[in-house]
Amino acid sequence: MEFHRLGYPLLLLGVFALSWAARASSRARQIILLAASYFFYAWVDVRYLAVLAGVTAVAYFGAPAVARRGGRGRGGVLAAIVALALAPLAILKYWDFAAQAFSDLLQSTAAPPLLQVATVAGVSFYTFQAVGYLVDVYRGEIEPERDPLVLALFVGFFPQILAGPIGRSSALIPQWRNLPGYDDRLVADGTFLILSGALKKILIGDFLGTRLVNPAFTYPTGIGWVGTLLGIYGFAFQLYGDFAGYSEMAIGSARCLGVRLGPNFDGPYRSRNLSEFWQRWHISLSTWIRDYTFLPLAGRAPSPARTRAAAVLSMTLCGLWHGASFAWIGWGALHGVGLAVHQSFLGAMRKRFALKKKLDQSKVARFAAGLLTFHFCCLGLWLVRGGDPAMQGVATAAEAWGRFSQMARELVSVPKQEGLFFVTPLTVAALVLAAASHFFPGRWKLRLAQSWAAAPRVVQGAVLAASALALYVLRPTASPFIYTNF
Repeated sequence: MEFHRLGYPLLLLGVFALSWAARASSRARQIILLAASYFFYAWVDVRYLAVLAGVTAVAYFGAPAVARRGGRGRGGVLAAIVALALAPLAILKYWDFAAQAFSDLLQSTAAPPLLQVATVAGVSFYTFQAVGYLVDVYRGEIEPERDPLVLALFVGFFPQILAGPIGRSSALIPQWRNLPGYDDRLVADGTFLILSGALKKILIGDFLGTRLVNPAFTYPTGIGWVGTLLGIYGFAFQLYGDFAGYSEMAIGSARCLGVRLGPNFDGPYRSRNLSEFWQRWHISLSTWIRDYTFLPLAGRAPSPARTRAAAVLSMTLCGLWHGASFAWIGWGALHGVGLAVHQSFLGAMRKRFALKKKLDQSKVARFAAGLLTFHFCCLGLWLVRGGDPAMQGVATAAEAWGRFSQMARELVSVPKQEGLFFVTPLTVAALVLAAASHFFPGRWKLRLAQSWAAAPRVVQGAVLAASALALYVLRPTASPFIYTNF
């Protein structure tokens, strides 16, 4: 059950009605929300519940062990429990990739057997959330949660279970312990975010994906540099519309139920450098990588060389988290090297304060920096969209790299008219509008949200119903959310 299908609004409405009816009892609301969460996840595949329950159990029983003060070997205990929590993710997502790579490397039939297990939806997200909780307990930032119902909700709350945002224990567990009362303004904000996210997903993500991106990457022969660039730019905004739309719908759904989730996107393609980009893109993951991977690797008083090495290794692991393929690993390493170069640039600029100030004040320099950052990000996205078999919808990496290589050749060739069959005034206009909407001032959206909150609830309900019907009838071919496969 995905957010952009008609079944989800009905589920959310039913859960809201039950939870609102039980608003006098926090315990009753906890039970209703956990039952809804497990029903939602079982709808995807009932077998996945065993993985979710296993990760939750490891977090619940493991936290008291790593919280013991003064005991020797706590670090080793933490490592063992974290490894146990990560085991389902490692086996279900990475075993076949590692076994195949091992077999290809040795060219041997003695390689480990392939499990051929289907991707478990959302496992990367709720596993990282559980691991973050264990580390927070180890660091003494939060006490172990004694109520299994509260911890189960923290790990498996249905709006965020498939693709985040990845929640922090210090922000979410207190909310689950004592669910706040329903706030009419929160419900209004939530419905606005749901509607805004649906528009991003369907009108930007799905439209660009089906009309522009898929044809360009599937039939790259003859598209030339025009079709290649349009396909790459289209995927950049498709991914943004798809994932930012999901995040807004998840955050909005949670707010309707009285739970506050943190923001996950903040106009990432407006960034003027790669560090700023990662402060704006997938914020919950980038802060998780920073706090639980980069900072421990860098150490308390790191040298510049260690800091840069930590950035490269952290982002390479981030790429592996996204997907079990060399394309994703390369994407992560590319961003790691880009962050290391930016750190070196900042170090050099500290010795040239006057030059840095001049560059910061120059509109031309800021525009050029933004353009360079955007195209660097597009380079990484081209790599994963073209080189990852799962993203390409092909069986082997060789097929994916074959298409990628063809597309790379097209980038330096003149397009043929028949190759650009997917380039129409409508697709180009959609891409331009997607880019323009990304750069709308934030105050415009804030004013829209305020106007929405001030509207009568009957009007809001009518608009929501009409919008759901219109999006269902007029939508392009609906596509699954991309990040639910991570």
